Amino acid sequence: MKLQIAQAGGSVPLMPEKEKRPETPSEYHRRQAKHLFEQGKGYKLVAATLGLSKYTVRDWLRAYKRGTFRVSVSANQLRYSSDARNYVADLRRAGLSWRQISEKTGVSPSTCRNWVKDLGIEEVAKKRLLLSHDDSTFDDLPSLE
Repeated sequence: MKLQIAQAGGSVPLMPEKEKRPETPSEYHRRQAKHLFEQGKGYKLVAATLGLSKYTVRDWLRAYKRGTFRVSVSANQLRYSSDARNYVADLRRAGLSWRQISEKTGVSPSTCRNWVKDLGIEEVAKKRLLLSHDDSTFDDLPSLE
């Protein structure tokens, strides 16, 4: 498998990991907001104090009042790195099916398809296949008549 990926021009990283987006407020900010909420401070004051969007802090306050606010960053705020996307593309170039790629990486098949589509790799592979096809090979086939 590693040889196929290397032959396809790719590298073999470890299992793709998700990372926090840079614009996502840190756990420190969330912890400080929770502390200020506990003191009875409003969301506008908390937002100004922490230098965050008042709408983000308003949502946090609503979640705090419902009892669902968490200091840790939620999973839907995490994203796969570009290395993970390139790894999926390398696996596809090596000839693996979407299901095999999904089993190997833990990324859903539809996400893998979208990443490869966004990178334009699938179209390049199809064009190569069409260009390498030689119509003269069909001349040797027996006639059905």
